[in-house]
Amino acid sequence: MRYDGSALGGALENTNYMKTALRVGVIGSVVPKKCGIATFSRDLLEAMSLAVPDLQILAVAAEEPDETYEYTQPVIARLKTNDRATYRTAATA
Repeated sequence: MRYDGSALGGALENTNYMKTALRVGVIGSVVPKKCGIATFSRDLLEAMSLAVPDLQILAVAAEEPDETYEYTQPVIARLKTNDRATYRTAATA
């Protein structure tokens, strides 16, 4: 089922007023990490992509300091817990 934008007053149906593509960012655990939040994030990203094909989806993976995973798109950055430098890097990604 495709989302019709009705909750936004039809804003997704008529995007002529927009000068840039609509973008959505998600921050959280991301697959291949094995946890419920990572699975939820994957399902959410896939559902948004199917519902709104023109939507640009970006993800930032949250990791503990001792974790390192290999990600594919749409992950554009990593946040390491208690590492401010990774937060700055993610903000500019």
